[in-house]
Amino acid sequence: MNMTQRDKHNWRAMHTDPIYQHSKLAGVLYQNKLAEQVQKLGYEIEVKTNGTFELKGYSEQQIA
Repeated sequence: MNMTQRDKHNWRAMHTDPIYQHSKLAGVLYQNKLAEQVQKLGYEIEVKTNGTFELKGYSEQQIA
């Protein structure tokens, strides 16, 4: 439901265009922070061409 209540009686549709317009950037920032945290835990990563990453040294079956 795309609605938010502004006060006791008034409901409005949420304007989400800015979120949608920046969703790819948000995804890249998320992947970057996640990769950083994974590496801090001691794991090595392999960066993929689409900006995501996989854990280095693990088979596809183990990752799945």
